[in-house]
Amino acid sequence: MFCDNCGRQMPDGTQFCAGCGATAVAAEAIPFPSQPYPRQVYPQQPAPQQVYVNPYAPAPYPYMPPKQTNSCAVAGFILTIIPIFPFIGLVLCFVGLSQCKRTGEGGKGLAVAGIVLQFLAVAAVLLIGLTMLLPMLLAGNFNSIESFFNSLF
Repeated sequence: MFCDNCGRQMPDGTQFCAGCGATAVAAEAIPFPSQPYPRQVYPQQPAPQQVYVNPYAPAPYPYMPPKQTNSCAVAGFILTIIPIFPFIGLVLCFVGLSQCKRTGEGGKGLAVAGIVLQFLAVAAVLLIGLTMLLPMLLAGNFNSIESFFNSLF
């Protein structure tokens, strides 16, 4: 047994160190851990994975930019909706539709929608006009077309 204070050897069973006078603590009284520090687990680096490349795979497709929309089709659709210039919009829609077919630009749907909307608007105006004029023609006694138009205004 050794002294904890000075490190001298002491005979077993002594309570005091002969060299320094310090009290000796029995070895059985101090619990001695089996391992002084807990075992630390260090994460291991994963092994680099080899990337498999198929030599017979097809090449990736190149990036395709989106189609440009035809400006005549857009302008025609907008002018068809605005009731100030409806027939100019109809002409621009027809021009835009033919340009879309010829050049492959986008906007074909806008041109077709503008044409359909314009024809629906013309049909609605004709239907409303006939429903307003027909009772006037049937009720009035008009001798000529001139007298009919004079009665309207």
